[in-house]
Amino acid sequence: MTDLNKMFIIQWYGPFETLEQLKNWEKNNNTSYVFNLYILTGIKKSHRSYSHYCGITKQEYIYHRLNNKHDKFPLIKRDLNIWAGRFADSSHVNKENAELVESLIISFWQPELNDRKRKYLPAESVGIINKWYNKQQKSLQNRRFPAQNLTDVVIYDLDNKEIWTAEQLKRMKVQ
Repeated sequence: MTDLNKMFIIQWYGPFETLEQLKNWEKNNNTSYVFNLYILTGIKKSHRSYSHYCGITKQEYIYHRLNNKHDKFPLIKRDLNIWAGRFADSSHVNKENAELVESLIISFWQPELNDRKRKYLPAESVGIINKWYNKQQKSLQNRRFPAQNLTDVVIYDLDNKEIWTAEQLKRMKVQ
């Protein structure tokens, strides 16, 4: 495996059931515009199963991106969940890293609504650890929401064209 020089912890906050909830939360919690990843889950019209979408925004707020003629957002008609994601280390926040993480998530997870990027693997070796938090920024221990089906650890090895995963991180109490 090529050196894994890019390993990121992504903190996901949510779920938000409406765009208005996300907007209010972002106005209070995204003042430095560090949330630039998002996941949408929900049920499309005349469907029974959940659809997923992963994206990035180059705008100040995620809700701006979803409000400005997003082509997939209006497809979700029921049980909408929006997750706001950020890099745990703010020094990692840039367009290149966001696109690399988005590419890894989409190529591994294969969200139905991401129809263009599912066949493309990242351009370099990369790894992510996904951590889940509620809207009050408390760690979520139980997996209750569809987006949390995304594996907690995903590593892409460019040399061998392999993806390594670990389903769920386990919490241990230390004395």
